[in-house]
Amino acid sequence: MACPSVENPVDEGVRVVRRALTLPAPRSFQDRTDPLGFPDDYLFERYRFRRHSIVYLCKLLGPYIEKTRRSKALTKPQTVCIALTVAHFCVGDAERLSKATRFLNIFIKFPGDRGILPIKEAFFRTAGFPNAIGAIDCTHIQIKAPSGPTEADYVKQKSFHSINVQMICTRFAQGAFPGLLLGDRGYPCQPFLLTPYADPTTYAERRFNRAHSKTRACIEMAFGQLKSRFNCLRHLRVTPERACDIVAACAVLQYCRKKRCQECSWSNGKTTF
Repeated sequence: MACPSVENPVDEGVRVVRRALTLPAPRSFQDRTDPLGFPDDYLFERYRFRRHSIVYLCKLLGPYIEKTRRSKALTKPQTVCIALTVAHFCVGDAERLSKATRFLNIFIKFPGDRGILPIKEAFFRTAGFPNAIGAIDCTHIQIKAPSGPTEADYVKQKSFHSINVQMICTRFAQGAFPGLLLGDRGYPCQPFLLTPYADPTTYAERRFNRAHSKTRACIEMAFGQLKSRFNCLRHLRVTPERACDIVAACAVLQYCRKKRCQECSWSNGKTTF
């Protein structure tokens, strides 16, 4: 049967048979229920953690994730990714993060894997400040108003409730390690804790303050990175006790992320953020 409507008639019957006998190309469907099946860039944009870090957290937290009797229970990667999503995008409840608190004393400790001398050398390269082994500072984490007679104790000067979180870039105990801590003017000047001059008048005092400020900037950067990585820290709608657990869990997750990124960069010969 020829087709008269075209310049070069083609047997339409042959074309029909050919289409019927030609098998369609096999279609592959991505398992969207598996977070680790997505590209690495997508994982970092959505969860702020790359695949190797998420796999590491699954192995670390897997034994502590409670199993349910539901027919379609969440897998370990799904549970971890949901917790990371809540931590980064949600301002408020971050209860799922508290499981990482039990690893606080394991990961965040002094002097860690580096030792005292490399820490002093790193601080000295920043602005030439000698014998510094840590920088100390505080930040406020907003929480909901707690109930009970201690409610007024959590009111900040700006009239909202918060907990005061103090951190040190490298954990320090007085007299345990040879070195100095650097703090701002809110701290008293001690033999083991140096603060800047309140009113520098000489060139040496101004130079001291400049070196002190540049060297101590690392703790302010650490607070900024922690709050930008985990938006839940901008306002926690939990009790003060639970808020402390969540802050500690975020610090553990941030340490794990940076540690895994360093290991990946060393093994691949490039920097991974």
